[in-house]
Amino acid sequence: MVFNRITFSAEERKLIMDELCQQEEKAALVEREFCGGKLCGIGGVIFRHIFFPSFFLVVGKKFQNKGIGQKLTSMVLEKWRKPLLLTVPIDNKAAMHIYEKAGFRRIAPWRKLRGKKMVLMAKI
Repeated sequence: MVFNRITFSAEERKLIMDELCQQEEKAALVEREFCGGKLCGIGGVIFRHIFFPSFFLVVGKKFQNKGIGQKLTSMVLEKWRKPLLLTVPIDNKAAMHIYEKAGFRRIAPWRKLRGKKMVLMAKI
């Protein structure tokens, strides 16, 4: 899941990051990146689908466009060698670039999910 282009308040972003950290026991793999002692990004693999686990990535707004998303994606994929799914907003070109560079491919045309146009991508 990518939240880079979806607008959240600072409080909502903190809640999302806290929730992802608390869900770690349900996640198969979690990697974190710290900037100046603060958590600036988190990425990993969580089981949301029956057949394939899902990749997720959250980078704090003020830390975006600094290579943190790419670094976290690489860290996760170095350890996870099995198929993965993810959904990304169709207008989030930066995230799609990271995922395509990492080997994810679009596997379905866009569809609306929670009111946003989303693309389903997979790394097999």
